[in-house]
Amino acid sequence: MNFDNTFLTICAVASFFLSFAGFYVLNQQRISRLERQIPPFAVIFVFFAVFGLIAAFVFRQDNDFISGYSVLELPILLAATALIFYVSSRFSAKYAALTVLSGTAVLTFLMPESQPLLPQIPAPLSLLLSVLLWFAFSFLYRFLNGVESVAGLHTVAVALGIFTLSLAAALPHLLGALALILAAVTGAFLLFNWYPARLQLSDAGCTALGFLLGGLIFRSASEGAAPCLIIFNMFFIIEVSWALLQALALRDKYSDITANTAYFQANISGLSPDNIANNILRLEIVMIVLGYFEAYSPNIYSIPVLSAVITAWYLSKLKHWQTANQSFREINRNVINEIKSNFEDIKDNINKDKRN
Repeated sequence: MNFDNTFLTICAVASFFLSFAGFYVLNQQRISRLERQIPPFAVIFVFFAVFGLIAAFVFRQDNDFISGYSVLELPILLAATALIFYVSSRFSAKYAALTVLSGTAVLTFLMPESQPLLPQIPAPLSLLLSVLLWFAFSFLYRFLNGVESVAGLHTVAVALGIFTLSLAAALPHLLGALALILAAVTGAFLLFNWYPARLQLSDAGCTALGFLLGGLIFRSASEGAAPCLIIFNMFFIIEVSWALLQALALRDKYSDITANTAYFQANISGLSPDNIANNILRLEIVMIVLGYFEAYSPNIYSIPVLSAVITAWYLSKLKHWQTANQSFREINRNVINEIKSNFEDIKDNINKDKRN
């Protein structure tokens, strides 16, 4: 084992155990019911910042980035994350959204020239697309916070996916190191956030965590790994996109976006958060494997399409967990019927608006 691997292992193990100690102290504060309690995200942020900056300094010479790397990238990302957490904790969602949008814009435009997300479109439009997608990812990340451990579990899975790509030399070593440290720190939090949860992320903490994870995701995408990152995030994409579509199109009936998600529907129908998290964990492992193979795929669409189909099918089974085992044809028929029903509701709402 060379120096880089040894040092990274030490950083990951140390960040895990020190974070665990920090969360243990927070749990003791909760039991003691102290008036002023430190939010769990603060522990995630502090230990990721400390060990991430150490790793960035040690590995600064291992510059295997396609587009180059600036030593200010990580400090600016951390400063923006801290600001987003502060504003989201103190002010309304409107100001939080403006802060997230400003942070994504600044970091995207300060990022060294990189591979565009879509080579087919002009560079300015690609930059704008990156800003909007990073903003949407960060601001909507809180909708994974409806049931214990879901948000943390997805964070760990995506971070480990990025780390596996760095092991395959598909991403720079430094990005893999930062991802592993984030996975270690968030993994320590999961030990306290797993059902029955002793510590919970606030919406502000979840938004800031989404922004921080988004920084690693979009920096990895700029190195040419966008299809792999889409697969790693397929659970988030399918869950939140469908929940958001229902909220925007069907209005009052589905106004609560979190309640529209499959994992939340499974919970209110009687499935325990522990079973939900275990099922999501299985899906995330499959996505990590598929995302890893995408790095060697001759095209950028076949495995992402397959992962989308698998995720939609799996989430449908999770949502309807009380239904007896069905054939794939029956599951497909139920999904299509549900989509048709939702579109009928949309048409009824549109016609109602016209009459008014």
